[in-house]
Amino acid sequence: MPEVELIDVALTDDERQVLSSGLIEWGGPAHCTEEMAVALGFESVADLFETGARLADNIRNRKPLTVRD
Repeated sequence: MPEVELIDVALTDDERQVLSSGLIEWGGPAHCTEEMAVALGFESVADLFETGARLADNIRNRKPLTVRD
């Protein structure tokens, strides 16, 4: 498996808050359909929830992201 390059993304605290909040909102009133999850590039709604939680955590904690992230 090829190694994935990690990059530091320069985001303000407000940008981090908006992105991480938006990612976790899919589990609330803004629920996602399977079709929407796939259209967004995820394998399924379950994948969106799993990946979204990881991304939200990484964004909040200023961890590097991949280009796909």
